[in-house]
Amino acid sequence: MKKKASVKKKVFKKKETVNSSPPAKKKVVKPQVASLDNPFPVLTDYIEPGKFLVIHSPPGEGKTTIAAHAPDPLFIFTSDEQGIKQALHAKVVPASVRNYLVELDPVCPLDSIPKDTGHPGWIKCIDTLVAFETQDHDRRSLVIDSTSGLQSLCHQHTASMLFDGDMVRDDGFMNFYKGYIKAAEQYWQREFMATLSRIVAKGFNVILLAHTKLQTEPNPAGPEVKMYTPDLDARIWGFTKKAVQGTLFLGKNRSFRKDSSTKKTVVSAEERFVGVNNTTWYEAKNWFDLQDDIEVGSSAKETWNNIATALEVT
Repeated sequence: MKKKASVKKKVFKKKETVNSSPPAKKKVVKPQVASLDNPFPVLTDYIEPGKFLVIHSPPGEGKTTIAAHAPDPLFIFTSDEQGIKQALHAKVVPASVRNYLVELDPVCPLDSIPKDTGHPGWIKCIDTLVAFETQDHDRRSLVIDSTSGLQSLCHQHTASMLFDGDMVRDDGFMNFYKGYIKAAEQYWQREFMATLSRIVAKGFNVILLAHTKLQTEPNPAGPEVKMYTPDLDARIWGFTKKAVQGTLFLGKNRSFRKDSSTKKTVVSAEERFVGVNNTTWYEAKNWFDLQDDIEVGSSAKETWNNIATALEVT
């Protein structure tokens, strides 16, 4: 008989046990907590801000006469905007507005822009805004007529201060549109819009009037669309529309019919309105949760009253 092969048994060594004391408890450090009396730098003297609006439309739609009925307005207007003077002559705006008009110096010829001293019209505008903000007066609203004209003064002011009064040289103001960028950032946003925002924060109303241009806008969902938008440089308008509480568009809805005798399409009815929300054919917005257009009244005063009621302007 064959002998069975012997099988060696594996011997497992016992692991050595190490005597260790329990880990020391970590010292809990309580985080520093701000005083519960005033943990946040909250406002203690909240003031209800005024209304900050843009009203834009094609020329002749009544922007100036409507804004003249805002509460106790001060008008700052560019020399190419004489609508408020004509409205006063026609007695379609309050006569008291005559005592609160600030007319700005006109745009300079390109070869006569002052060097290093700034444009006098722009300086006058900013000085007036600072006085409105800091001094005692009886005005409740500030109207700029128009921002489209004021933009030209801003561009010439920038050329004066930063480019030796030259807006033509390719290596200066026009170099990759450097002058327009500087105008929007340094003077329009940090000087003009910043001052207006402080004025609104103190409870005053600010109304910016602007002409309208028809601009082609890209449409990711389909063909490009043509839209009415304020006639301002894209950078300047970008800074402006972010700050204002409402952009209102004075427009017209038209109905058409075909004339039986001439076979031409003619306007059969026309209805004016104040648009408050963006559409595919005009730019507008509001921070007041308004869904429907505001009705245009039979007069500028009635139209302003409708706007004031909808937006709770005081």
